[in-house]
Amino acid sequence: MNTASLSRMVACAGLLAITACKKSTVAEGPVNVGGFLTSGTWHVARFESAGVDTSAAFSSYALTFAPSGTVTAGDSTASASGSWGAGLADGVSKVSILFNAGTNVSALNADWNVLNASETGVELADTSYGGRLLLLERN
Repeated sequence: MNTASLSRMVACAGLLAITACKKSTVAEGPVNVGGFLTSGTWHVARFESAGVDTSAAFSSYALTFAPSGTVTAGDSTASASGSWGAGLADGVSKVSILFNAGTNVSALNADWNVLNASETGVELADTSYGGRLLLLERN
């Protein structure tokens, strides 16, 4: 096999490898996750505050993030409403959640930093209150 044929085979193999790769739906770098959150309903898959896992307290709630900036959380016995927003601040992806006081889900109130985001899950962190982690997954 001559050098030209070998070069063409290597180039074709490289092209095949590049085109065969599936595009990732995981956001890399700062991204406004508002488009993810307004699609479908979500649930709290994980909530930790100061290292204590309290996910079970939120497991029955379905969260809906409306494009208008309202958020609702409900289960079979109660519902709560509030406001939310998403954007970029100083190059960091942020999600702000503010439920009305006195509701169980008001524990989720914070200006969250986005750690990871995809169409099926958004992982958030808040460094106040001893550190909190929130993982939202699409239903």
